[in-house]
Amino acid sequence: MGWSMFLECLFAAIGTAIATGGYLYFLLSLLFEGLPKELTTTIAALLTVALFGGLHPLGTIPASWLFGALLVGADKMQRAVQVPSALIDTLLGLVVLFMVGSQMLSRKWARRHQISLEAARKEAASVTAGQATAEVQS
Repeated sequence: MGWSMFLECLFAAIGTAIATGGYLYFLLSLLFEGLPKELTTTIAALLTVALFGGLHPLGTIPASWLFGALLVGADKMQRAVQVPSALIDTLLGLVVLFMVGSQMLSRKWARRHQISLEAARKEAASVTAGQATAEVQS
């Protein structure tokens, strides 16, 4: 129970930092002290879109549309329903976290599946080779 609450809070904080560009903004402001706030926020948003697109040039096109729709929808939700901005930032952070996390998990599962297929092929090859040597000896 304690670990699940800790992990939940940790993921919410990481997701909020990524979605709002807070962490990226902090790092960029440390690296480049003279940058204006608008430019730093734009760079953080561009890096988030690049993560959405899987760091592929063609993937950033639909990712930018999705990220723009998320931001516009969050703004409309805040104005129409009076949802607090902290909740919207948390929701955006979770969307970013799950999008990037799902890409990472799918790559990991594909790699694991490929390793298990290679092991099965090697085992099948060794069994066939063993049968062939048994037929030759008899």
